[in-house]
Amino acid sequence: MDTFKVWQKLQNRFIQPLAGWLQPPTESAEYVAWRNQFLLDRLQITLWIAFPVIVAHTANTFVVLFWQSQEFERDLLKLYEDATLMMRLRTTTIVNLGALFALLFICLLLRKSRWGRQHPTAIFLFLSLSLNLIDLIVGTFFGIPAQPDSYLFLAQAVLIPVCWRLHLISQLASIGYYAIIYPLLGLTKIGNRQLYNTYSIQLVITLCWIGIICILSVYLYERLKRSEFESRRQLCSVIHAISHDLKNPVMGTSLVLQGLLSKRDPKLSIDRTVLEQLLAGSERQLNLINSLLEAQSAEVGTIFLHRQPLHLKNTVDRVVNDLDAIVRLHHMTVVNLVDANLPAIDADKTQLWRVFNNLISNALTHNPRGTKIEISAEVTGDKSQWIRCSVRDNGIGIAPAQLPHLFELYTRGKKARRMPGLGLGLYLCHQIVTAHGGEIGVTSQPGNGSNFWFTLPVAESLNSEI
Repeated sequence: MDTFKVWQKLQNRFIQPLAGWLQPPTESAEYVAWRNQFLLDRLQITLWIAFPVIVAHTANTFVVLFWQSQEFERDLLKLYEDATLMMRLRTTTIVNLGALFALLFICLLLRKSRWGRQHPTAIFLFLSLSLNLIDLIVGTFFGIPAQPDSYLFLAQAVLIPVCWRLHLISQLASIGYYAIIYPLLGLTKIGNRQLYNTYSIQLVITLCWIGIICILSVYLYERLKRSEFESRRQLCSVIHAISHDLKNPVMGTSLVLQGLLSKRDPKLSIDRTVLEQLLAGSERQLNLINSLLEAQSAEVGTIFLHRQPLHLKNTVDRVVNDLDAIVRLHHMTVVNLVDANLPAIDADKTQLWRVFNNLISNALTHNPRGTKIEISAEVTGDKSQWIRCSVRDNGIGIAPAQLPHLFELYTRGKKARRMPGLGLGLYLCHQIVTAHGGEIGVTSQPGNGSNFWFTLPVAESLNSEI
């Protein structure tokens, strides 16, 4: 029972977090397509580089082992005191080079195959493991333990800087083979010379550090490319939303004008209803343009605040009254639970109205009919210097995967993609609250509603006078 508890603790504390870290993130189809093509291109470059490098290395090795071998053989005998070592080393070299050329040729054929074009990551893993393990495995059969080559780690990270998990697997395989498999098989010396000593420990540590640096560089490059593709996706989404939101009012205005111009009368009369529709369309376009300008101002940190002591309940009442028609249209209920006796806050009246308006409108947009929205506030923080405001609803809630990104620029829910707007509301709320020196966040579970909260500073001067 105690062993089971220890295992559970280890699993919860180390194994599960490590598994989550190693699990590949959700990737867009565009990024996966780019990565696969990038892998295919870089695999071709790597293979064409590998062949001449191996040929040059082979030529140098054959010169040392076969043509000018007498001095080298004397040095080996003096160092290791093993008369058979030179012959075994020659055999190992021939087998190793033959196997390496064969594996590279197989990788080249796989890359040109239909299966290879669909699974470039598998080819890369096969190639990486082949390059890193071939010396060690061949050396096992001839009793000559080889060392992992750190240059291979660096070369792979430079030539193929994607799929850092595959780099990690390949590096761990070679280091693990050297540090674990060889000692288990008893291959710890050549001749009478012991190979596994303090130097070997230092070698393993050095290899680990080089591997970490290589993996980190690949990881950072991958993260940069993912961010680039996410930015492109957001840009396409914004362009689509802007064109959609600007197109509808313009089309409506164009149709009305075309209808008026189709009449032959030199003087045209326009109904008041038509003018109101045209005005509403123009206002929607202006609101969209203003939202873009506000987002740009918030992005560069130029939100200007006109702070003044405010009573929170009065501000919330104004927002609720302004949204009353929309609330009734959605068949929802908004309840203001803010206590009138709360201390005054130090905030910009217009910007604070915008925060509450955006949060309530967000709840109205993403929840079904009959949802109840409650607005509350309480004093919090050390020495009661902050007011914590909450906009809570009992709606459908928010998926956990969306929570970390709700306050990012142009973030929109799945339901919102079918509605006008650019997803600027929550981002502007975050920027406005941050400009006041406060914090903003959200807690939610699917099916249990959402609770958006933010903090605002208390207006000390006014409260001291009161």
